[in-house]
Amino acid sequence: QLRVFYHPIVDLATGEIGGPDALIRWQHPERGLLTPDQFLPAAEASGLILKLDRWMLGEACKKARRLNLRTRRIEPLILTVNLSSSHFLNSSDTQAIEDIIRDSEVDPAWLAIELNPQANHSETDIRHNLGQLQARLNINTEAADRIKISPALVREIASGRNRDKVRDIIDSAQSRNMLVVAEGVESLEQLAVLRELKCHLAQGFYFTKPASANDTERLLARSPRW
Repeated sequence: QLRVFYHPIVDLATGEIGGPDALIRWQHPERGLLTPDQFLPAAEASGLILKLDRWMLGEACKKARRLNLRTRRIEPLILTVNLSSSHFLNSSDTQAIEDIIRDSEVDPAWLAIELNPQANHSETDIRHNLGQLQARLNINTEAADRIKISPALVREIASGRNRDKVRDIIDSAQSRNMLVVAEGVESLEQLAVLRELKCHLAQGFYFTKPASANDTERLLARSPRW
């Protein structure tokens, strides 16, 4: 059974949740809850990734609509959906993504699409088709304009290691008007350094673990700040 979990991203300027990532999980009858790295490579190789992603996108669209209509925040919650670049190799597969979004009646500005690229895919075709989709639907382009700092770099940042590397990444992103999201934040000390370096966004177990739709909704209703 497939499930969608949500992992909030925190705006470090305000301490508020800016929006969650939608993450697919597989509740395997024998092996328990499997993370994407345990089954998505096989789905990509077999071609099932298109079907899986379309299902997840439909679920994420419904959740983005529900969360924004319920919370009615001044700034909307932008839900980021990770999709395989396979959806954007040709116009027909891209049209299927557009149809799902339109049929869900979600405001497309509440969605951000992040691509999981494949080495053998044409980046030119992908960027063209994704750009056409974003232009037609006014989908939020934030995810495409984000640079991620890996958990491996964040892990040692409080001790002083990797601090210069992280500072260079942030400075480079800011010079290109791109947002930076630090992944794998697990401590207050790491968070303090990231704020000192003017990192824009952060995600990690220090804030909250990926959670079910209902648990995420309850979390957002509490309007937590960090």
